Amino acid sequence: MTTTTTENITGTIQDRTYIPRGSATADLVFYAPPPDNSAPYNYVEPQPPGQLQRNYLQNEQKVTITDIRNAESTFSLDKDAFQALQQIPTSTTYETFDSETSIREIYYPEVESLLLSKIPGAHKIVLFDHTIRRQKDGAPRQPVTRVHVDQTRRAAADRVRLHIPDPEESEKLLKGRYRIVNVWRSLTDEPVQSAPLAFASATSVQPDDLVPVQHRYPNRVGETLGVKFNEGQRWYYWSGMTPDERLLLKCSDSEVVLDSGAGIGDRLIIPKSPMSTISDHQKTTSKTPAPTIKGSVGPSLRTFTEAASTPETHSRILPAIKHDHQELKSHSHKILNSTNPDEQTRFQNQLVWELARHMVGEELVVYPALIDSLKDGQQTVDRNRLEHQGVKTQLKMFQDLSSTDPQFVPTLKVLLGDFEIHARHEEDVVLPMLEDVLSKDESVALTKSLDRTKIFVPSRSHPLVPNKPPFETAAELLAAPIDILTDWFRKWPAEKNKA
Repeated sequence: MTTTTTENITGTIQDRTYIPRGSATADLVFYAPPPDNSAPYNYVEPQPPGQLQRNYLQNEQKVTITDIRNAESTFSLDKDAFQALQQIPTSTTYETFDSETSIREIYYPEVESLLLSKIPGAHKIVLFDHTIRRQKDGAPRQPVTRVHVDQTRRAAADRVRLHIPDPEESEKLLKGRYRIVNVWRSLTDEPVQSAPLAFASATSVQPDDLVPVQHRYPNRVGETLGVKFNEGQRWYYWSGMTPDERLLLKCSDSEVVLDSGAGIGDRLIIPKSPMSTISDHQKTTSKTPAPTIKGSVGPSLRTFTEAASTPETHSRILPAIKHDHQELKSHSHKILNSTNPDEQTRFQNQLVWELARHMVGEELVVYPALIDSLKDGQQTVDRNRLEHQGVKTQLKMFQDLSSTDPQFVPTLKVLLGDFEIHARHEEDVVLPMLEDVLSKDESVALTKSLDRTKIFVPSRSHPLVPNKPPFETAAELLAAPIDILTDWFRKWPAEKNKA
């Protein structure tokens, strides 16, 4: 296991109370291959005479980064390869990290106890390294701005053999599950203001995005992973980390995790979380040009309903809504993976159409059921309405953009990040509680009611329309006819034109 701590000191932030929050855009430095296509490497210490310190190139890309603050519980180490922990007690002080001895005597036992308690199935912890990064002149280890993964699978196995001196014990451990986890924390007593860590969800990283890079030490050769840029990657950060918060980052996992991808069928995900330091934390500014209507006839309402209807196997409310979420993510990824503006526009319309109806349908059908069925139903619904309002606002920005607008993809990524946080909270927390108190017949009836309701609600985002009783039903139904009329003049994915 490794532990990394950071201190942020910068002369550009004068207000010590200001904490940058919310989604942001920033330049991240990705991997690009060596010009001669040789095996990539870098030297950890000063390189030998005549050698480059690093022989591969860089590819700087502006990416959208979503803040996980207030949504920490929706991410997990097994699924995303990162996990946010809060209210972690510690006996350390700022001065603790000035001494190697105090780090090992005070902080190491805390980390060991933390990992044993927070990682299910863990029974042995080996702390083999720590790094203190300080963002100030003269600090030996500055924040790393290149996107990377600390360990490859081979390097992780080598680490086990290196740090478990008994060959019999190390080989026994290698036959079971072993993980390398980075524990990230702040050194200071104040929340982090600058250079926060960026990290990607493992579910958004493809195998081809990762490139083994030789990590050359004076006495051995390790291996890290360079990360190539991919439009489908979803990047996050944790704003204003405080001294009692810890971020777990899984660098390697011997157990391959099988996950159902976002609308692309079952696939193997990479059980690692790429990471980088955000050096330029700038808020996203989205342009909202006036919408245009083009003369293209869309499919009939009946065809829409059939296309978005829930399969018979998804008859209960939880799998039905999960199915909707998968469809929405699938449309998003089709937009991100396309370079054809016309195709992007068609799937933009499909995504807006389905997401707008999905949210209003939930508010009219599912939320009343939550209030009636759960002890804290009203509180749960109030939180969900706030999340919906944020998604609706972002959806409104996105639906008004042309696919050729420079803000088209960044705005979609912010929308997708906000929606995914909400969807996970529904799937992992809210809907399982509802299913626990509903009979099968009640759950199926709720799904049927949701499907029927979605036929009559607006198909565009209207964030200014009231979303609370008693006004929401009337307001939504008044907006629906105009949306349905204009839908006839929008472009749609070819496979939907089956009227």
